[in-house]
Amino acid sequence: MLPQDVEEIGKDYGKNLPKGKYLDCALAYNPFGCSSRVIEEIKNIHPQAVYLYPREEEKLKEAIKAYWGVKSEQIFLGAGSMGCLQKINKLLSPGSVVLGYAPQFLPYINDARLNGAVYEYVPLRKENDFTIDVGGDNREDNRKDLIHLYRQST
Repeated sequence: MLPQDVEEIGKDYGKNLPKGKYLDCALAYNPFGCSSRVIEEIKNIHPQAVYLYPREEEKLKEAIKAYWGVKSEQIFLGAGSMGCLQKINKLLSPGSVVLGYAPQFLPYINDARLNGAVYEYVPLRKENDFTIDVGGDNREDNRKDLIHLYRQST
């Protein structure tokens, strides 16, 4: 998909959104575009430096261990955030309950459901300052196998 195609999809999607002071990240698309400084730096990267990601995993783990003071077995690396989330979701069994919030990154919800999970959510509301209280669940069956909180980067 070409960048201009993504831009057109975003414009079309945005036609029906209510007006207000918010940024809708449902398309996982940054409407502000990429910084020209980032584009210039990317031009200086040799393609072989990134196509084998994550390269030199052990070196990276050693650096993380030294910085955070953790053990190797506490470090989980993957190819991008969605790749990591998909690996975690493979630990779910049919009927597992995943508690998250809404609105949420839709590909995550779809992947959790594909692995047999039930996705339940707490709606984020402006009047509550968009906070989530995962302990304030009043359902009779208060079971949560996984709590998924995700900060969408734009």
